[in-house]
Amino acid sequence: MLFAQLPDDLFRPLASPSRAFNAALLLHLHRKVMGTSPDPVRKAELLAAIGDFSAEWALDQQSDDEPVPIDPIERRSALFRRFLETGWLIERRERYVPVVDFDPEARLLLEELSRMERGETRSYGAAILDVLGSLESAIANPADRSEALGNAARAAQAFLGHVRGLAGAMRKIEERILHEEDMRAAFRLYFEDFVERHLISDYRTLNTRYNPFRFRSAIVREAGRALRDPLLIRALAEAILREGRAAELRTAERGVRADLTQILSIFEGLDRHLDAVDDVVARMERRIAAAVRYMDRPDSAGIERT
Repeated sequence: MLFAQLPDDLFRPLASPSRAFNAALLLHLHRKVMGTSPDPVRKAELLAAIGDFSAEWALDQQSDDEPVPIDPIERRSALFRRFLETGWLIERRERYVPVVDFDPEARLLLEELSRMERGETRSYGAAILDVLGSLESAIANPADRSEALGNAARAAQAFLGHVRGLAGAMRKIEERILHEEDMRAAFRLYFEDFVERHLISDYRTLNTRYNPFRFRSAIVREAGRALRDPLLIRALAEAILREGRAAELRTAERGVRADLTQILSIFEGLDRHLDAVDDVVARMERRIAAAVRYMDRPDSAGIERT
């Protein structure tokens, strides 16, 4: 289980009064100081990086229940202990030199938080081709490429999560726009967050001539054909058993069928998720158009909620 592997107090800095500073510092250390190095960082270098970063923030932004020290040397040490005691950092010695690294599980969480903070968009074409390529590889060479089937199933699940998240993110921005009393701020939210971040980078991709969903039928066809082929399922299961990824053949066969069924159900059921995205887009475009028509009227109070 995920939370059984994470340090007990890991989320404490992200739920404290100084959470904005803590998150910014962790992301800074991950991207600029420790993220690209294959080796642990010397403690002295890390303390210097923490000190330089904290100097750009007000003291009250860095304080929790107790204020951080005013002295820069003491302050950087206190901040270092904050992340050491909550499990984000691990300190040890290499050849008598103190070095520091992120906790392995905490690093994985931080990488995901970093991706979310950057607002990265997922390439639909790459995601679908990843599923199709892995699926075709497993089917063409089940003896040597059985693991590709599991990769295809995981890629399909991740892709579905992104499509569902797109509708959710759009609804969240929609609510922010509807609750914004300042019309100029509402329009800025619409064009900067809704249009630029999601509509152009994500949604429009799904409605072009070369949209990535043209490969969906191939995925459905290949997954369906594989499910109806007992010899192929047996060959994939035998490879999984031989590679030690299942305890017995029957378990391996169930896993193969489960992966194929998951891929098939995801790509057969995509329409209802895309319809949810279409509904949000149509609703927002209608509301913005109405707001533009009536924005010069003296009784105009904002963007309609209908």
